[in-house]
Amino acid sequence: MPLMYPFYPLQAKEDVMYKLLIADDERRIRDGLQKIVDWNQLGFEIVMICIDGEEIIDYLYENEVDVILTDIKMVKCSGLDVAQY
Repeated sequence: MPLMYPFYPLQAKEDVMYKLLIADDERRIRDGLQKIVDWNQLGFEIVMICIDGEEIIDYLYENEVDVILTDIKMVKCSGLDVAQY
């Protein structure tokens, strides 16, 4: 018999909002990630939407984020290149 774990939905602390950057070279994916997930309920504030890894790196020069949700394969600079940054 498999072990059953109780399900506890994620709930954000009201006073903590993590800064989230979303990056994908496909517009429909970027739009979907913004609209399908209720980021605020999970404690995330979307601070930037990027279309390429170069844009992510440029943004990070002057801004801090807590989480980067990125596609791995993009045209100019990949998500793996960003991870090495």
